[in-house]
Amino acid sequence: MDIKIGSDILQLKKFRTAFKRYPEKFERDIFSELELQNFEISHLAGLFAAKEAVIKALDLKPGSWKLIEISNIKSGKPVLNFNDSLVKRDIKSCDLTISHHGDYVMAVVAILLK
Repeated sequence: MDIKIGSDILQLKKFRTAFKRYPEKFERDIFSELELQNFEISHLAGLFAAKEAVIKALDLKPGSWKLIEISNIKSGKPVLNFNDSLVKRDIKSCDLTISHHGDYVMAVVAILLK
């Protein structure tokens, strides 16, 4: 078994500026329809940071955002849903946390491989 860890932090102001400048790119290339249902910018920034953390943990090609979808369970905890090509990497389990503080958003992921 192998444990992979990834993290990402971003400044909400910079994310907001980029999103306002290229909204169609974010909608087309980064977020799923499910993720776009909560269109609050701080929420989307958290999802972006989480996807970046997964990309780092699994050493994926930059821009692999659509391979990862994030939803929430009833308690509000975020959970990772992977594209079939990632599931084939023998992911046994994973955990994700997203934190917001002031103008910063941070995500940390731990992934256990078989």
